[in-house]
Amino acid sequence: GYEDTVDMDEEGTPKIMHIDYAEVKLLEAAANALKGFIHLILAYDMDDVDIAEIANDDEVTINGILDTYLNLFTVLDEAELPDAKASMQTALGSGSDAIDLYIDRGDPQDEDYFIVICDHEVADAEDVKDGFLALKDSLDTGSARDISVPAETWPCIEYIMEKISFNFSLLFDGDKPINIRGLMPEFDENGDIVRSSFPDPTMGGMLPDMTDEMLNHYI
Repeated sequence: GYEDTVDMDEEGTPKIMHIDYAEVKLLEAAANALKGFIHLILAYDMDDVDIAEIANDDEVTINGILDTYLNLFTVLDEAELPDAKASMQTALGSGSDAIDLYIDRGDPQDEDYFIVICDHEVADAEDVKDGFLALKDSLDTGSARDISVPAETWPCIEYIMEKISFNFSLLFDGDKPINIRGLMPEFDENGDIVRSSFPDPTMGGMLPDMTDEMLNHYI
């Protein structure tokens, strides 16, 4: 793989930091994920939202945002979706490659540009990689794939991972784009989701096996 060194001058003290192919793949994943997200913002009419105004408004509510931006999350430009999909496919593939490289390399990481995975974090990293690959496979095939999500157990409150079926590709379908706004639930005055208020528990087929009961369990 690729390896190089750079001088990191902090407070007048030069320091040698290593950059190898794992870092390259990680940066490639981040750049493509950002590019894909920008295309989604343009496609789903999210670019007109005044983030600064919302951030500085102490009384802002989700219902207030939705009432102000009536076309938010509706499809404005489906031509952006193929580019968003391609960028996300690259991001997920590069992300899984980066995790493999971080896990497999045997050199000490003390002087690496990014220190991402320690020995005790390998199992968690592999779970993340499996999730990346499942989402990429969904984009590649247009089919639903199982992904792991955190859920609470009851009555003993603890978080466990449960698998749900998710068709990531439908969010990027330029031929039959999903109207996210029409699939959104109701929110109360505190911004919490009102139970059993989703118009379609499957979210237009993105969650093909989902039911009202299951959604209430997760929220």
